[in-house]
Amino acid sequence: MAPKVSQQHVEARRKQILDAAFACFAREGFHQTTMQEICREAGLSPGAVYSYFNSKEEIIEASCQESQRDLPLFEGTADKLDTLGVFMGLADLSFGRLAEAEAEIAIPVHVQLWSEALRNPRIKETLRLRGENMRKALEGLVVGAQQRGQINPALSAQAVVQVMIGMWHGLVLEKALDQNVDVSSYTDVVKALIGGAFWQTDGGEV
Repeated sequence: MAPKVSQQHVEARRKQILDAAFACFAREGFHQTTMQEICREAGLSPGAVYSYFNSKEEIIEASCQESQRDLPLFEGTADKLDTLGVFMGLADLSFGRLAEAEAEIAIPVHVQLWSEALRNPRIKETLRLRGENMRKALEGLVVGAQQRGQINPALSAQAVVQVMIGMWHGLVLEKALDQNVDVSSYTDVVKALIGGAFWQTDGGEV
């Protein structure tokens, strides 16, 4: 009788394979990478890899789920009264992730996933569902702030969230083209735009 494998072991092995796949995808792209290359990068036999993923396509789909780790940044924010403080904290945390060493690999993979979504309906739907909880949490935060008179109620909460997420996507694309983009300075500008410190006035109209 084969020994029972713990859930912790399963999760660690899946992460090992996904990390290897990310490295391969970042170097060669989805379609140039082979399962054999992923096995070599992971240091595992083909049998070990195939026991967790049936195909490269499954690995690509699983890659879409990786950013779910960011959901705790957004969940549970709808009832926060200090809306501006929440926005500033989210900016520091979410944009700050793009300055981490792991982002050098993660960013090219993210861009490829968006490109793949244009031709692969399953990837497109997975990406859409992946961001749904984050969008709903942020929309709840915006609506609550509008009801408290903190955010202009004439603005569409959905559009506000789209703009906020779009700023993050914009930085991802900038970093994909140039890893030397200053994330800290970009974050400062985003926070100035959100917090009203972008325009400098002398008491007259802007």
